[in-house]
Amino acid sequence: MATSRVPALRLPIHVTRRPSRRLVVVAAVAVVLAIMTAGPAAPPPTGPADDKALDTWLDARLADAGYPGASVALLRGDGTVHLTVRGDADASGRPVTAATPFVIGSLAKSLTAMGILRLADDGRVALDAPATAYLPELRSADGPASNVTIRDLLDQTSGLPAQAIAIGAPPEPSTGPATPTTALAALARVHLAAVPGTQYAYSNANYVVLGATIEAVTGEPYATAMDDLVFGPLGMTHTTADHATAVAMGLGDAHRLWFGLASARPALWRSDLAPAGFIASTPTDLLRPIGMILAGGTMNGQPFLTPASIRALTTGTVPTGVGGGRYAMGWVDGDRDGVRTIAHAGSTTDMAAFQAIDPGSRDAIVVLADAQSAPFELLGKIDGIGYGALDLMAGRAPGGTLDAFYPTIDLVLLVLLVRWSWSLVRLGRETWRHETPSRSARGRVRRSLGFAFRAYLDVLVPVVILVRMPDLLGAGWPDLVRTDVGLVLAVVVALRLVDGGLRTAGWWRERSMASGVIASAPGTAAAPTASVAG
Repeated sequence: MATSRVPALRLPIHVTRRPSRRLVVVAAVAVVLAIMTAGPAAPPPTGPADDKALDTWLDARLADAGYPGASVALLRGDGTVHLTVRGDADASGRPVTAATPFVIGSLAKSLTAMGILRLADDGRVALDAPATAYLPELRSADGPASNVTIRDLLDQTSGLPAQAIAIGAPPEPSTGPATPTTALAALARVHLAAVPGTQYAYSNANYVVLGATIEAVTGEPYATAMDDLVFGPLGMTHTTADHATAVAMGLGDAHRLWFGLASARPALWRSDLAPAGFIASTPTDLLRPIGMILAGGTMNGQPFLTPASIRALTTGTVPTGVGGGRYAMGWVDGDRDGVRTIAHAGSTTDMAAFQAIDPGSRDAIVVLADAQSAPFELLGKIDGIGYGALDLMAGRAPGGTLDAFYPTIDLVLLVLLVRWSWSLVRLGRETWRHETPSRSARGRVRRSLGFAFRAYLDVLVPVVILVRMPDLLGAGWPDLVRTDVGLVLAVVVALRLVDGGLRTAGWWRERSMASGVIASAPGTAAAPTASVAG
């Protein structure tokens, strides 16, 4: 059989190494997005999940998160409670039990709000009165905080900025024990970020001031006052705002996740910030105020809060700017795919917490864990677990929960770090090669554009990271570099600065060489010392 030969079509192909580097970056990002958005397989909505199915789902999610110890309590609409616990409370191997307390972070805010509302129902506090009516010493850097009302503090609209009081910072010097009242001294150096009552800004300082108000009105330390106002009447026998009592109750270790690995440490505790985030409790204890809310303000048939206070506590009035949520008083009132949910998350940098109520089904959940990381806090890892379980309880398909987050991130970061490091080595070699730069207009334009892009990537980006990240993440660089996300950011900044330095050196050398070429070209005053191929 005769065959005919078709001439091969030859195309000009310019091969460089740059596409391969881009391919690595694109592939790494694609892997992260694919895994992060996939989430767990959603079961068909055939009805509310039973306890066994919930246990199986929760155990897988909590194990994926890498929490050494966790406890979850679920309240069904019919009033039945289911508890699931896993892991150890501390390095001794003591198991987590129903009675093991965790530090609940910002879930404390809803309890502090209940204390204030009880005082308001008794006529001892007026929500629209200025906070200085109870705390004459309250000042900001702008002067006496006489325009800030108790309601502003509850609604997070006082004008106090997010970092007015930082959790990770040491407490203000004091001659006595650190309390919410002693923490007020830090606010005297803080400028209000907005006119009180006009703008939402989530700030721990708001609830610290409310805790100091409780101390001023009751004449008791915050921990004692909360025992009398909230914990005792609600039967919360394993809840306390006193550190020594929490330890005696069995408070275990806390952990900061370092690239997914849990590093044990004593749980962070700030007595002066207790009203905003440092109360110890258990999931079953936290279901008691939730049950009171669902009962319209009564506990065991006895009035605890008036219906008006319950509405104020759980009905959001101030947009948070995130997902259509509205801030109430220690709760965020929002809609998830058309389903109203009242929820709040908590974090103390080494423990995590989440609570949520589905008013429609009357289901509720509390999730407490003894570990936390900056990415998990920013991306809402424990929130996703809580919402997912709440959905299963109501017969809805759960959403994603950041499954395989750290294995994926660790692998991608390793690949990128190796690739970037090798690129810097190659760049260093290329910088000092003896090559004559192109003298064409096109070559000069390409070099100028490339230099402008690199100035952005290697100067502007690192500077923005260095300046803005402490404010965004709420910690200084000495603290950030001890976290996984902070270390990654520091490495990125260092690599970009080194890259920029090498490229600047190469650009300066290229410019010097270009000047030398022009000076030695025919028609110039200088005699050529070597022939240059055109």
